[in-house]
Amino acid sequence: MPRWIPIGSVRRPHGLRGQLRVQLNLERPELLAPGTQVQVGEKLFFVEKRGPAPGPEDVFLLTLREVQGRDQAEVLKGQTLFLSREDLGEDLEDDDFLFVD
Repeated sequence: MPRWIPIGSVRRPHGLRGQLRVQLNLERPELLAPGTQVQVGEKLFFVEKRGPAPGPEDVFLLTLREVQGRDQAEVLKGQTLFLSREDLGEDLEDDDFLFVD
């Protein structure tokens, strides 16, 4: 069973197609590549697309395969975004650490 690590939060929906504005506490947003499984709140989703969002550099637009419209995205507002510990990898630099390790 995966160990889920909090990596950010859903700020709000973006547009009508179900995209999410997410704030990441993650130095390597490329870990959220298409096909990566994430947990939002208590539900599991697959990343379809990640891209930059206007505004702060730690905010991204995230498209989740299972979220089909704004109404579904609205339900996720304020939820914590998790990534599997295994997907974070083992290649931490000397000055990198995870609070949960």
